[in-house]
Amino acid sequence: MISRIAILAALLGAGSAVAALPEPLQMARVVEASQAGVSPGTVLAEMKRKRTSFALRGSQFGQLKAAGVADPVLDQIQQSFVSDVDLLIRLWMGGGSHGKCERCYPWQVDLASLPDLAGVRQTSAPLRSVPGRALGLPDWFRPLGSTGMRRITVAEVEAMVRAGNPPDDVVGALRSSRLSDVIGTGGFATGVTTGIQPALTGSQLAALREGGMPDAVLDELQTRYLAELVEHLRFRYQGAGKGSRP
Repeated sequence: MISRIAILAALLGAGSAVAALPEPLQMARVVEASQAGVSPGTVLAEMKRKRTSFALRGSQFGQLKAAGVADPVLDQIQQSFVSDVDLLIRLWMGGGSHGKCERCYPWQVDLASLPDLAGVRQTSAPLRSVPGRALGLPDWFRPLGSTGMRRITVAEVEAMVRAGNPPDDVVGALRSSRLSDVIGTGGFATGVTTGIQPALTGSQLAALREGGMPDAVLDELQTRYLAELVEHLRFRYQGAGKGSRP
């Protein structure tokens, strides 16, 4: 078995690429380091040093938790994603983007091979211009669509699952509703860069999976959360004079 010291050395990646644009941290290394007992603080510091963020589906937080990734790391993964989406929408509303720099966007991750880390893959977001969509959003992003839909809370989704409603019915309820209590309740992060703190956290999504929420429902929950976030940011930056994207 690989020693904790060897894992730590690999995670810290001595001799990595150009400081201005380091090689992205691989999700497989995050899991491997967590399983080897590397502290969450060290993992978080490496995510920050390598400026890597991940666009995870809702169920993937639970998969990572089951594989040994700690709650603080899960929360920071969601926070980094939300912060990057904030930047993407701000750029988009001003008529800009990171262009075709795939390294500059949140990475999509395939965890289907877990617990086999050799099969864990990460790919860039779709880097093609689509009307009404900021460049760099994950391919599972889906806009809110028509307005005037009924509201549903995360607690109500949990209640539907506990009541034994089929996953397809719960997913249908989510898709026909606006997700309440997930925008404007998390406040703002502090520091050099400010941004929205996610009200739907990585550890919360992992806990929902541990509590029996089906993966399809969790994925839709994260999809609806992202749609609400993008809509909120779009109006926020439009109101601040950053543009008038459709």
